[in-house]
Amino acid sequence: MKKIGLILAFLWVILISGSSFAAYSGDELIRVGLNYDNKNAARVSVTSDDALALFTVIDRAPVQIFECDAKSASFEKGATGDLNVILDKRYDTFSELYADAGALRQKYSTAFYYYNNGWYLVLGRYDSSNQAKNKLSSFSAVSSSDLSIRESTDDDVSIQVGGKTVMAYSSASSDFFVASVNYPNSGLVAYGDKVYRGGIGTNRTALNDMAVINYLVMDHYLYGVLPKEMSESWPKEALKAQAVVARNFAIANFDKHGEEGYDLCSTTNCQVYGGYGVEKPSSNLAVDESSRDLLYYNDELVVGYYHANSGGKTADIESVWSAEVPYLQSVEDPYSLDAPNADWTVELSPKAIEQQLADQNYFIGTLKGIKICDVADDGRVQVIDFIGDKGTATLKKEEMRKVFGYVAFKSIYFDLISGDVLSVANTTQYSDVTLADAKVFNGETTTPLSSKNSVTIIGMEGRTTVDMTPSNYTFVGHGFGHGIGMSQWGAKKMAEEGFDYEGILYHYYTGTQLINN
Repeated sequence: MKKIGLILAFLWVILISGSSFAAYSGDELIRVGLNYDNKNAARVSVTSDDALALFTVIDRAPVQIFECDAKSASFEKGATGDLNVILDKRYDTFSELYADAGALRQKYSTAFYYYNNGWYLVLGRYDSSNQAKNKLSSFSAVSSSDLSIRESTDDDVSIQVGGKTVMAYSSASSDFFVASVNYPNSGLVAYGDKVYRGGIGTNRTALNDMAVINYLVMDHYLYGVLPKEMSESWPKEALKAQAVVARNFAIANFDKHGEEGYDLCSTTNCQVYGGYGVEKPSSNLAVDESSRDLLYYNDELVVGYYHANSGGKTADIESVWSAEVPYLQSVEDPYSLDAPNADWTVELSPKAIEQQLADQNYFIGTLKGIKICDVADDGRVQVIDFIGDKGTATLKKEEMRKVFGYVAFKSIYFDLISGDVLSVANTTQYSDVTLADAKVFNGETTTPLSSKNSVTIIGMEGRTTVDMTPSNYTFVGHGFGHGIGMSQWGAKKMAEEGFDYEGILYHYYTGTQLINN
């Protein structure tokens, strides 16, 4: 049996705004989608070592609705076609509903609470319209004129305790979760094979069948992010810099997955988050010592982009994506040199290149050559052409990594070495001729070289044909990641050389200011 817990007097709306806030206190809830890769959980079970309570969210703050004596609960999809016999009166707050309908709920054991832009008491759920209509007269304590029959909606979720539905809600208009009765001060919950701080809830939208969401405060979220993004053995100042940029990134991206019912996912699509089980004392301390610290540029919250290694020079954001951002400009980064993936090479055969292009629907036929057409001032390739006998594939910026793999092509900061270069001798020295740009002079005009597969050279000893088709193309690159913002390996080196986390941040984010909120 449930017992009613503390009901806050200001519980007048049961929904979350979903928008970012003007002033940051550090106590706001963040909603993290835990099943981003497969958002169709059939049934979500939540357990705790403590008794559980049901919470909702108002202005990113948790509000307790009621407590349960049980230590486990589950969320299940509401099935379209279920019919509910409902007390036909809408209440603005749960406390109003409980005061008015408590006796009815005790009389009818099948009754449960329901929320859909207001609170209702549901006296029973039935499989068919006839079954529901036949039950109307059995509710002796309620006039049939005060009851109505309503069908469950596509986004309904029911919360069950001990096999009995205690509440249902339309997730389109609300956020509910279960957590320890000791929340938010303490308490953990388990879902699947992992343990989490905060609470667990679910919702259903047009973009997910049923998403699983972890509701928790920002610093507790960062406890589960830092060990997945930076080694806990690294210097504390590097970890503190990571904590700040991860906090900035999270706040700047609140509601990134809003149409799916949460703020951020737990994957590299946002930031990798592992829950309570990955926490480390050193990274937790770094979060605590930088708590409420945020980076700003002219009173504007900085979007905390970061990457593994810049390769010696960070990227201008416009050379990787699009819009110019004044604090995300290229800076020299000697601290990232001599670190893993500062330099790398990839060798690909023409056949492999043809196949990988075809896999991404670029059909060029037989590869005849590759030409880097444009390079940004920060060294990042802007345009590269793959020239075939049936067409040319033009890839721009990060499209190269998308086609050939983000691990193989660790960045777009690379050069190309191929076999389409001839060394031509005159009487005193050799000169390199790149055939991609070569032209033929006939005594009057110049025309582009028509074929680069083989070249016939006329010398003093006659004609010589040189096969110019390379067996491999070699890409020589630098750094790992998009290169925007803070280099994690660079931050490590800077910390080792005595920089504090503020100095690290100011090096990578031009013209910014660190403010404690």
